[in-house]
Amino acid sequence: MRTIPFTLAALAFAIALALPVHGQERSWTVSVFADAGGIIPIRTLGKNAGALQERPEEQVISEFENAMTLGGGVEVGFPASQIRIRASYHTTPSGSVIGRLAFCGDPDTPLVTGGVCQQVNADARLHTLGADLSFVRGSPDSWLRPVIFLGLALRKYEIGGFDCPFSEDAEYNTCELLDELWSEEGGFAPTLRFGVGFDADLGPLQLRTSVLDNVGRYPGGAGSADGHAQNDITISAGLAVRVF
Repeated sequence: MRTIPFTLAALAFAIALALPVHGQERSWTVSVFADAGGIIPIRTLGKNAGALQERPEEQVISEFENAMTLGGGVEVGFPASQIRIRASYHTTPSGSVIGRLAFCGDPDTPLVTGGVCQQVNADARLHTLGADLSFVRGSPDSWLRPVIFLGLALRKYEIGGFDCPFSEDAEYNTCELLDELWSEEGGFAPTLRFGVGFDADLGPLQLRTSVLDNVGRYPGGAGSADGHAQNDITISAGLAVRVF
């Protein structure tokens, strides 16, 4: 995954070089940027009820927890039309997923505690390759300008191993069902994203902020496991510098 940001940068640079130049001034620019922020998942990652599909209250469910995001990329800007095209890579360096029986309730306000209601935790990372159109609004002379984003992304969930905190004789084993749900992450899944942000002119640098809504799917799961459609919010802030 370490070569991805450099590949994206090379691709965007090649596209920029292929664009025509009018007169003595370029009609396009190339910038690099880096940012940090967080992701707030809104929906559960998926579910697995094993052979008891008719008893949804006894299924296990999984959630991707709030996590920090880090990333960066390269963008080609067209000042005359106030449009930018950007390619980016982001990841959650220390994410995690949790799994639990649905009938136990939310861990913060549990309906049942102890025994089979113990929460199962696993390390997880979310890798995102994105391509976005940015529409910069407002006057070019303003130091603070709103931005509208519309883009597509490819996302990959990477879930590590976990230790089962309990073992019981029951109709099915919670950890076995979670293992099915987490064992096959499903590769890259397409995601639609859109949002808003602001650019602040800091001289040689630009401060960039954004709030994006991401709509896709968790494509993983084996056996009777079922991944859910995902909807989460990413909030980020970072710096961009023009290099060409």
